[in-house]
Amino acid sequence: DFHEVSAAVVELSSGNLSRAMRTLERLDAELGAKGNVWAQVAMIELSVATLHARIATGAVEGSFADALRNPGFVVRHVRGAGRRGRAELEALLDTLPARHFGCYLPAVHLELAELARHEGRHDDARRHAEAVLEALADEPDATHVIAARMLLEG
Repeated sequence: DFHEVSAAVVELSSGNLSRAMRTLERLDAELGAKGNVWAQVAMIELSVATLHARIATGAVEGSFADALRNPGFVVRHVRGAGRRGRAELEALLDTLPARHFGCYLPAVHLELAELARHEGRHDDARRHAEAVLEALADEPDATHVIAARMLLEG
């Protein structure tokens, strides 16, 4: 399971967008049915939500050739990526602790902060960045802490 999920995530970065997303969607359903919550939540749901948010902010870019090779991906995942990413990330704020994966909350809050800043929702950006700082108060040099501080300063 782990290797197949990892291979699909690598395929995304290789430009095989439609095939990779179909694989991730299939694996998400299969892993959920098997009860493999770790792979389902930590790897698939978090990766897909992050991808949607980063498409919306421009942190992930694709080429024109990628878009031509993957029109289904463009229609299903690029259009409305910000709305979809925000909904998926916000859902993870509830499901991660319930599934005992609270360690991923700072990453989710940072993605939400970046997305909110990009969308001009400055109060939300500040709230999420502050949640990162609070969660990682004992780790002042952590990458997410540095990014959250920069977001608050910028």
